[in-house]
Amino acid sequence: MIFYSLGDWGERSSIRKNIVHSLQLQDHKKDWLILLGDNFYPMGVNTVQDPRWVDFEKDFSMFSKAYAVLGNHDYLSNNPFSQILYSSFSNLWSLPFYFYDVCKDNTHFFFLDTISLAPRETLGLCHGLKTLNYTQLQEMGNHQLQWLEKQLASSTAPWKIVCGHYPIYSNGQHGDCQEIKDILLPLFVKYNLSMYLSGHDHSMQHIYQHNIHFFVLGSGSMNSSPGFHRPQGLRYFNSDGGIGRFDIRENQLHITFLNEYGNSVYEYIVIK
Repeated sequence: MIFYSLGDWGERSSIRKNIVHSLQLQDHKKDWLILLGDNFYPMGVNTVQDPRWVDFEKDFSMFSKAYAVLGNHDYLSNNPFSQILYSSFSNLWSLPFYFYDVCKDNTHFFFLDTISLAPRETLGLCHGLKTLNYTQLQEMGNHQLQWLEKQLASSTAPWKIVCGHYPIYSNGQHGDCQEIKDILLPLFVKYNLSMYLSGHDHSMQHIYQHNIHFFVLGSGSMNSSPGFHRPQGLRYFNSDGGIGRFDIRENQLHITFLNEYGNSVYEYIVIK
């Protein structure tokens, strides 16, 4: 099973255009795509008729399905729910709810709305947020957390992968998100999570802590300054644009970071 992942892809920049072009040229199998939030800059989309949906459908038509989560910029929309609603209008886009899970072969994927799991972080970033207040975000987050623990506890898949927008560990400008680290990391350790995919910081990173692989892939349309925080367990950092490619087999996971031109800049193999 092969899938690709990128976050913060919502600017139709030269980086995004180069990534799309490189994907079109690659002869690798492309099953599906994971989109890690900040899907539409600068303030999300308000309707399913927004013309940027046409750009999305055109750019990523080489995939059979794109599974998405929301980012903080998506919440700045007057109607972030429109991205969930669009799932009913598209064969490609899949965001059936703020949080959801998908089982594929030997892998169980959990897609989280980290925006509501970290209300202080969100309100600090989203000064123009009109749709939700702290209490509402906290209630949404608590409901989601109960769901996540129940799903993790019942999962028998050998590979468990959680996807969200805010990183738990990051060498980027934003750095670690302490709110979600406090509530998610104990669950990840308890239920033997394989890896956590996130965006938010515009870079490609690999961090290994607590026997969990943390991958930041937030360079889908913008790059950033060099690293800031040097967290423990940092194995790779690249502030250029790019995308991640994941090849999951029975007892092996092969990760490749590709720059915007489709060239491999980092490879890592996880053995079960």
